Amino acid sequence: MAIKTDNDFEGQEFRKEILAACDLKHKTFSSCTFEHCDLSQSQLQGAKFLDCLFKACNVSLARLDGCRLQGVRFKNCKLTGVNFSPIEKKFLSVRFETCLIAQAVFSDIDLKNTSFANCTVRETTFNECDLSGADFSKANLKGTVFHRTNC
Repeated sequence: MAIKTDNDFEGQEFRKEILAACDLKHKTFSSCTFEHCDLSQSQLQGAKFLDCLFKACNVSLARLDGCRLQGVRFKNCKLTGVNFSPIEKKFLSVRFETCLIAQAVFSDIDLKNTSFANCTVRETTFNECDLSGADFSKANLKGTVFHRTNC
């Protein structure tokens, strides 16, 4: 599979790829679409996702240390146990649409104007985040904790 050996991808579509526990460190994906892909437990440290769409993907327990999420949309995705805190924060721009975000951690992150509309955000922690202008319309926030967070 080329995704395991190449380092730069532009405008590519990945469908039904099993990338669970794969090492995708330091790879760059620009304007790519991931549809029905399993990225659970993937090693995404230092990877860059620029203007990418994740649709109906499992991104649970992915490692995001130093990962850049710039202009990224997650639609109908499962993001369980993901720690977003160590991502590259300077260029962060994400949107979550009808996703399951459970037992995730967002700490010390600027999430201004970020959409969590129609998402289930369950047992997730937002610690010292800027959520001003964030959209939680029709979101289920059962068990979610907001600590020292600007809403």
